[in-house]
Amino acid sequence: MTDLWLRVAARKLAADAATEAYKAVRAEAEQVMARGDRKMVYAPDGVTKLGAVSKSAPKKTAQVGDAGALLEWVREHYPKSVEADADITAPEDEVKAFLWSNGGRHLMTARDRVAPKLRAEILEASNLAKMPLGPGGETDVPGIVIAEEAPSTVRFLPDDDAAAVIVELVRSGAVKLPNPFDEQPC
Repeated sequence: MTDLWLRVAARKLAADAATEAYKAVRAEAEQVMARGDRKMVYAPDGVTKLGAVSKSAPKKTAQVGDAGALLEWVREHYPKSVEADADITAPEDEVKAFLWSNGGRHLMTARDRVAPKLRAEILEASNLAKMPLGPGGETDVPGIVIAEEAPSTVRFLPDDDAAAVIVELVRSGAVKLPNPFDEQPC
């Protein structure tokens, strides 16, 4: 059984090293690819397609950054889209007892909220305009922020039959991968 535990330990260290090596080679690809790029990957024969390396191109998106400020703006400009709501503030066991016995308004705290339909319209208008914008064209809607673009990520999407070809390329030495144990862990 000792061999099993040693294999688990070795595979874990090899997997960690492989994960770090994959991050490093993706970071290298990130430096030479533009956002939205897609590079087809072929075997050295130039014919056998293995898949594609792509770099994502996330967009800026509108989000509610200050719900209170948005609520006050909606209260002024779209008062019919302010809805009554409630937050559960009682301990869970009290809420369960309430649900079982069907009584006790003291378990909730009333609050107002922006109607989900108007909220969606504001976010959609803001996304299209790339700035905080109300559904009626109002500018500078408080509480809405345009989030920074998410960082791009590089990934490989293999074709269905790529694994066997790539394994053979590594085994034959056509693609060289370092042994994860050649370098000592820190």
